[in-house]
Amino acid sequence: MKKLVIFDLDGTLFNTTGAMTACGNYALEHLGLPLLTPEEYARVSGGGVEAFVCDVLSAAGDRDHANFDEFWRLYLEKNGLLTEDANVPYDGVEHVLSELKRRGVRLAVLSNKDEASCIPIVEKAFGKGMFDCIVGGREGVPPKPDPTAVRALLRELGVSSEEGLYIGDTEIDMQTGQNAGLDTVAALWGYRERKVLEAYSPKYLAEQPLDVLSLEWADAVE
Repeated sequence: MKKLVIFDLDGTLFNTTGAMTACGNYALEHLGLPLLTPEEYARVSGGGVEAFVCDVLSAAGDRDHANFDEFWRLYLEKNGLLTEDANVPYDGVEHVLSELKRRGVRLAVLSNKDEASCIPIVEKAFGKGMFDCIVGGREGVPPKPDPTAVRALLRELGVSSEEGLYIGDTEIDMQTGQNAGLDTVAALWGYRERKVLEAYSPKYLAEQPLDVLSLEWADAVE
């Protein structure tokens, strides 16, 4: 029986392409580099700050990443100016969370986005009591797909890997769950195509958030 569901953030709980595009293109424009499309930002999300910045700069022609520090400074500058509704929860997500909580399942968020950014985004959208734990990128903790953060989260909540489920929308998420010994759900509504996620043999596939409630594992906790 599953006692804990861990959700990725970008592309799983929230559609953040609009915010990423606004911040990233703000930085690129100031640096005199070509702007990227929302689809290009979506393709490079999920790997943590360093990978994200390097991939964006490479796509914009700065293959040596000479503008790394200035890009990230400008990105954060713009992010601080965004309105609170810049990160939009996917349709059905709030119902899924409420229903899982009603069934007694504990909930957590695990993201490679820096933790100081994750917490206000999640709490603004779903309230402070929805998730038992919200974990983002932390100094000294390797990013996903390294399983260190997942294992620490399991210990903190007193849950075994067999009792946990990981839901995410990228190949990094599939690897993260599997590296930590958790069953995985591929969120096909997010930033990667089905064929990309199927290559990592997730335990379950979900076309839309509400499908999470009809998967075999969920029946056992009704």
